[in-house]
Amino acid sequence: MKKNFDVIIIGAGASGYSCAISALAQNKTVCILEHNNSPLKKVKISGGGRCNFTNLNIGAVNYVTSSNQPNFIKNALDKFSPQEFLRLINKHKIGFAEKAKGQLFTSAASQKIIDMLMSEAAKANTYFDINIKSVNKKNELFYVETNKAVFLSSSLVVATGGLSYPNIGATDLGSKIAKQFGIKIIPHKPALVPLNLDNETMKETIKLKGISLEADVECSGRLFNDNILFTHFGLSGPAILQASLYWQKGSKIKINLLPKIDLNKELKELRNSSKGKKISNILAKYIPGKLAGYIIGNNDCFITEASNKLIESIANKVNGWEITPAGTQGFKLAEVTSGGIDIEEINENFEARKEPKLFFIGEVLDVTGQLGGYNLQWAWSSGFIAGKYV
Repeated sequence: MKKNFDVIIIGAGASGYSCAISALAQNKTVCILEHNNSPLKKVKISGGGRCNFTNLNIGAVNYVTSSNQPNFIKNALDKFSPQEFLRLINKHKIGFAEKAKGQLFTSAASQKIIDMLMSEAAKANTYFDINIKSVNKKNELFYVETNKAVFLSSSLVVATGGLSYPNIGATDLGSKIAKQFGIKIIPHKPALVPLNLDNETMKETIKLKGISLEADVECSGRLFNDNILFTHFGLSGPAILQASLYWQKGSKIKINLLPKIDLNKELKELRNSSKGKKISNILAKYIPGKLAGYIIGNNDCFITEASNKLIESIANKVNGWEITPAGTQGFKLAEVTSGGIDIEEINENFEARKEPKLFFIGEVLDVTGQLGGYNLQWAWSSGFIAGKYV
């Protein structure tokens, strides 16, 4: 059986639906193929089930790519901005709220966003439980052979996402299609992912499991202020996930466990006014007691007896704790995937330079946003633009 459409979109995720809505507005016949049994699974779990659907403070600086095309990201965000997606949200009367740093979340469950997208793309022909056997192009038509039918179209959009969340069906199909057409791939890496500490460090930090506090985390010249969390494998929390986007194997991360206080200055001043108090007791007023004990180690003493050298040593560990992560928790716990289709292979309409009418959008591209709604906005923007030109 053969089914003919103007556009085939492989992947029923955020970018795929955005593309479908945009293509339908151009009066195209649209087919969406999805190997899962339901659409938009990552949208459903986004933001802890409340869908962090965009960020008001968005710009190219919030994204990482290996390409030397800084204007590619900027131009895409300019063409379809957060305000454009908000028009859709308001049209469907979906409540939302701004959290820290411009992050917009739905007031109710993520299902509201899913229902909105499915409603807007209702005229698309969507097929679930699809197993794609091959993708070919003959006489300017794409042939997508599946377990249910052979689908034909003049335009093919690859919106298959990255490798993160394999438990909800992530695959490398997008990269396989790209390679088939001779398109360059930047190696994949887990991103926005918890970090592992080496075994020696973990012997001590395992005692801190469950402790969470606000910190400054610096990596590769980028500074993030948010919570960190000590875990049974190392470190997690929003600030760590952000730093992981810029972390390279073997490089250090610097953590300020008390970003609002110069501890060196504070302890030296307290030395004159805190007679009878130990450093551990004083430090425990600022950070959790177990963490204070880890920092001080066997060097605890009355503050009045502490030398400048000891105070400076403790302060350096608090305000400038340096670690070299042993690795990451991998794609299983990664929010997103960095790497993917090299954007130098893609024009401003998200069409492959080497293959007319073959488009790549969303996370399958080598464009990775920071935590906080940036990656979903990239999905909306890239999908919308491609949909105008399919």
